[in-house]
Amino acid sequence: MYILFDLVVILFAFMKNIVLKSLVGLISIFALTFLLYNCGNKQNKINIVHSKKENIVKGLTIDTIKIIPKALSGEGYFVLEDNNILYFDEVFATVSIFDLNGNYISTKLGLGQGPNEVNGLQQYLRFNDKRLVFKGFNVYSFDKNWNKTDFFRINWGDHHSLNELSRNPNPEYQDLYEVKYFENKYEKIDDKHIIFNIETSHPNYNFCTTKEYYSTSRIFAKLNIETHKVDGVFGRKSDKYLNYNLLPIYDYHYYDIANDIMYINFEPDYLIYTYDRNHKPLKAFGVPGKIINDRYLQTFNFKDYENNFYTDRSWKGYYCHLKYIGETNYLFRNYHIGRKEIGDEDAPNPLGLQIYYNENLIGDLKVPPKFKIIGYRKPWYYADGYVNETGENIVVGFYRFKLNFENAL
Repeated sequence: MYILFDLVVILFAFMKNIVLKSLVGLISIFALTFLLYNCGNKQNKINIVHSKKENIVKGLTIDTIKIIPKALSGEGYFVLEDNNILYFDEVFATVSIFDLNGNYISTKLGLGQGPNEVNGLQQYLRFNDKRLVFKGFNVYSFDKNWNKTDFFRINWGDHHSLNELSRNPNPEYQDLYEVKYFENKYEKIDDKHIIFNIETSHPNYNFCTTKEYYSTSRIFAKLNIETHKVDGVFGRKSDKYLNYNLLPIYDYHYYDIANDIMYINFEPDYLIYTYDRNHKPLKAFGVPGKIINDRYLQTFNFKDYENNFYTDRSWKGYYCHLKYIGETNYLFRNYHIGRKEIGDEDAPNPLGLQIYYNENLIGDLKVPPKFKIIGYRKPWYYADGYVNETGENIVVGFYRFKLNFENAL
């Protein structure tokens, strides 16, 4: 009897030891998983530096130059390239070339299947000796004389099954993403790669369904121009998004690259974040703009997002385009000021322009609608944005301007 009892005690102790070890093992695995998950999803911490407000730029001297392209829909944008102004019409898929005084030179491209035509036009980038035209996943390559030399579709590299992507929307999966349609930009990051903005429309992992999207999704893709493949996805959204539940109406970011530094801006966040070309965080700086209304509408499904997108953006303040001018070391940042009341959603949302020098704010001015800095040719800065649709004919143009400093002679 006692022997049997002793055996039971020994067996119980043995089993207890196994159970405890198993529990410790499970706890260890859980802890490791939790640690890896949090490390993998942790935002890059960045040093925030204090920006002084000096406001020595008191105004702009603006010259408006109207142009007459061969094809004009009113939907287009200007690019400053060498000593020319290029006007890209997104409807007719043409590029009209002008000198810096607005004198017409020639028109290239066109919508169609011809030798030097394209099936659509959204963005343009001069990359080494190539001229690249982007339309969604499609990339057209031209030589310096606008002769088509190549066409390809972006290869996302990863090839996960639809079942795997549906079951496991891993933010590191490259094929989880797509080209960001609205407010996209392409920039050279090295001699083989360009980067562009990305998003995902995964049904369970997107800007209208889960807050995790704002903390873990990537914001850039790195495209190899030689292989046509995406070599990686990287970058995170501002922590500012985590102050809201879901903020799809303002899920846009803007950037510029100059002197091996990336400047990144997010619509609800006044800070400007800087990174090196390997996306190592450097620092953040900035001063809030003169925004009247930043009470952003939070939407919880795609229908609400679609129904409120234009209305909410028409009267709320938010930050947008960035442009660094290397010749003068000024960083320009646009922002929409917003209004106290909704008013007419077709009326332009008032636009502000901040000017930074060495991370300090030296000017904060109101500028014309759609005013967007595109470059500098001494002694003028150049900006996109002039559109007049009030008459019988649409008129477009660009601005050139100079900075008016305090106590200037």
